Amino acid sequence: ESDPELAITYCRCNVVNESMDTTLYVSGTKAKDIIHNGYELAANFGVDIPGPSPVVKKSFTPKNGFRAFASTASDWLFFLETAHTKRCQIIPETLAAYRQHAGNIGKKRFLYIKDYIESFKFITREYADDQKFILSAKKGLRRYLLGTFYAASIEGNLSAKENTLKEYKENIGVDVMYFQMKLAKKLPLATFMKILKPIIKRFV
Repeated sequence: ESDPELAITYCRCNVVNESMDTTLYVSGTKAKDIIHNGYELAANFGVDIPGPSPVVKKSFTPKNGFRAFASTASDWLFFLETAHTKRCQIIPETLAAYRQHAGNIGKKRFLYIKDYIESFKFITREYADDQKFILSAKKGLRRYLLGTFYAASIEGNLSAKENTLKEYKENIGVDVMYFQMKLAKKLPLATFMKILKPIIKRFV
């Protein structure tokens, strides 16, 4: 209440393995994880949300709540709309844990690209008067698609790589990373890891 413009507060998080006996890494410690407003949230986190359990200020949440048209992306869109022109703040302590397992929705990222594309298109329509917000969301979508291409390459999923490349061209455009991915589409994994992994990981 002391900060009327604060929309979202979040904390660092222990990401643990399925048996919960090993910490894989601690989220919220990289430079990109420290955000101060909705624009940085949209651009820096890709389609991730800030921590596993962010606290939001109810008065800033969208009037219609979660957007049902994009079920798997509705939380991302909810937090973007909540933060929009407001402030965000991290609590620099590890106060939560997230368990990784085979059923995590992140393991199925190839199946719900369309939801994030539709969410981005929604932002371009509904926030047409805020080009900074649109560009920030586009940067976040770009980060997501690069990460999806990277994951598809690790799995050797050619159809997912082709679909991601198609969506990247249609929604982000033809840039240096597009040509890098196009060239890498049929590379053997070892070659991909050596040449393109460092490049793509810069943006993911």
